[in-house]
Amino acid sequence: MLTHQFQTDTLLGLKQLAQWQEALVTAFGPFELEPSALQPFRGFLKTQRIGGWQFNDLHYRGHRLVRTQQNVAKLEDEFYTFGLPLSGPLLVDLKGKKHQVGPGCVYLMRQSSPYQATPLSKEGYRSLSISIPALALEAKMDSLPNFYQLPLDNKSPQASLLADFISNLFSGLNLWQEQQVAQLGDQLIDLITLFMLSSQSDIGVKATSQIGAVHLERAKRYIQRHCMLPDLQVNQIAEACDISSSYLYRLFQMAEISLADYIQTQRVLYSQSLLQDKNYDHHSLADIARMSGFSQASYFSRRFKQQVGVSPSAFRTKC
Repeated sequence: MLTHQFQTDTLLGLKQLAQWQEALVTAFGPFELEPSALQPFRGFLKTQRIGGWQFNDLHYRGHRLVRTQQNVAKLEDEFYTFGLPLSGPLLVDLKGKKHQVGPGCVYLMRQSSPYQATPLSKEGYRSLSISIPALALEAKMDSLPNFYQLPLDNKSPQASLLADFISNLFSGLNLWQEQQVAQLGDQLIDLITLFMLSSQSDIGVKATSQIGAVHLERAKRYIQRHCMLPDLQVNQIAEACDISSSYLYRLFQMAEISLADYIQTQRVLYSQSLLQDKNYDHHSLADIARMSGFSQASYFSRRFKQQVGVSPSAFRTKC
């Protein structure tokens, strides 16, 4: 575990402002600060890094945090902040869209976009947050919004579950082992994507449970990444998604999709990418079939024409 802590005093010269900015940049990447004459400047930051996860306790007032387009260009890694505000509110202006966060909500925010964050109360703004690598979230969902918020009220048990989860994570930080943190982090990502998926109307999933939708999306992504393997097996897909083979079949049945047909569909899509790539022009159609996961070139040709509408050779000629 790697821990850093930085705290300013109540009043403040330019040197201390620069030191505070340096602490923020070290933790979150490039930032600009815009001091306010209306409040005394103050800042507190504690970060703990365990494996690939960073846990943050941030409290500041008397200034605005600004991430410019130039700052974004200098970010080494793209990440999201999943936060539980403890005091506030905080006004976030993200690409011209204004969001207000404070006690009573949880939120997810993309850090690789320009924004301004302004505390609106005398006490300033404080939150517990987790920096989540963008790749970890994007592996579970095709598209993610720049900002996502859930209110903590009786109508949103999802938000309460997330708030309890993050609170418990922070309370046990000094006790969790790196492997446990990694497992809990994966569970948190599953919960976040579960609730985001359930709020979207166009996911095209008819599974009877929201958690089933998450497992189905995970299985689809695994198939898309491994469809070119000729020996891709159902138990292999299920094991990679931490579910049973029977449950995997049931998920596709509830979504009114044939699992076997989905695999073959993805193989045809993969073969199309090879046929369009000039680097594979010297490969025969039998080679393309084999590299796409088909064991028989004749079946590949029939399946390709059925799905695309033209033969593989005609498709290649058009490209």
